[in-house]
Amino acid sequence: GGDSDAVDIVATNWEFDQEEYIVPAGEVTLNLVSEEGFHGISVDGTDLAIEDEGTATAELEPGEYTIRCSVPCGAGHADMVSTLIVE
Repeated sequence: GGDSDAVDIVATNWEFDQEEYIVPAGEVTLNLVSEEGFHGISVDGTDLAIEDEGTATAELEPGEYTIRCSVPCGAGHADMVSTLIVE
């Protein structure tokens, strides 16, 4: 239980602000902020998905999860990935 620490993911055109985000296992809350352009995220193997801006929470087991931009945002879209590391 207890309040989880939320992770802020800041999206600009074709990149996230960090290559990896490290969170404790259990309840994981992600906040997506689109500073530039229109983006969304989906996290492989989880129910976490946010479009444009917002918050999503899910129970996650330890491991590495790939965060992808879920909104086609132009030429660099395919490279717009990051890693969520759950410890």
